[in-house]
Amino acid sequence: MGNQGWDTSYGAVRITAAYVLLSGAWILFSDWVIGVLFQDAANLRIGQTVKGLVFVALSGLLIFWLVRREQRRLAATNESLERTVAHATVLHRLLRHNLRNSCDVIQNNVDLLQSGRGDPAANHERIQRQAANLSNIAAKSQHLRDVVFDDRTESIEQDLTAVVEEAVAAAREEFPAATFELEPSPSQRVVAHPRLSIAVEELLGNAVVHQADRGPNVTVSLDREGDEAVVRITDDGPGIPDIERAVLEDGVEDALTHSRGLGLWVVRFIVTASGGSLSVPLTNSDGTVVSIRLPVAGA
Repeated sequence: MGNQGWDTSYGAVRITAAYVLLSGAWILFSDWVIGVLFQDAANLRIGQTVKGLVFVALSGLLIFWLVRREQRRLAATNESLERTVAHATVLHRLLRHNLRNSCDVIQNNVDLLQSGRGDPAANHERIQRQAANLSNIAAKSQHLRDVVFDDRTESIEQDLTAVVEEAVAAAREEFPAATFELEPSPSQRVVAHPRLSIAVEELLGNAVVHQADRGPNVTVSLDREGDEAVVRITDDGPGIPDIERAVLEDGVEDALTHSRGLGLWVVRFIVTASGGSLSVPLTNSDGTVVSIRLPVAGA
């Protein structure tokens, strides 16, 4: 609220200063012109009247332009704040839900170990898995926080081909059991959020992490369709649940339905902040195809 008050006051000061400076300049200049053009008193009165009417018209236009400009600036600021608050709300709800679930699982397995019931090896394995999940949640929440609250949100021109190549190389190192195939394509330059690489890396990781029982295959392709560059990430996994599809395509998340993690929210925020879109078309077979569409630079 303090910053908003300062922004409003600062805008009023700017409008007032602009009006005072331009009005003062107009009065001095117009008085000089009237003095040069009109020598007798009758014509001087007419000139002063015309000058006053012109001043009223021009000052009205000036005030209208300044106020409209300030309204647009405040509207853009409010939109950014609303978007940030919305994502912060999602971040809070997802963290609370996922942390509670993991902590409940850990506590239940600790109780089983202490009571001597259950399989100790299985209990330890579940505790370790949930501890790793908590570590993953912490990393993803930091990503989302950095993206949502980062001041560097203005889109910049980037080499999309290079971004995808680097993301695939990183995914091959992180998931050596998976196979990543990058189809050759010409260089594509796009205008996108500075953290676009995080979105691509997140989708590549999401394509393999839920296929621990086998080595997944992921294919990445780049195309251009009109004024958009399209990145398609295809995997042969079990398919994406409806709630995950809703997060990517529509940004849907409420108190009753929760996605598996924060990563997809990171992806959606970066892509939408880039002026792009996400789609996950339904397929009849196993697997998922996630498409990212981004505006081509200079289009």
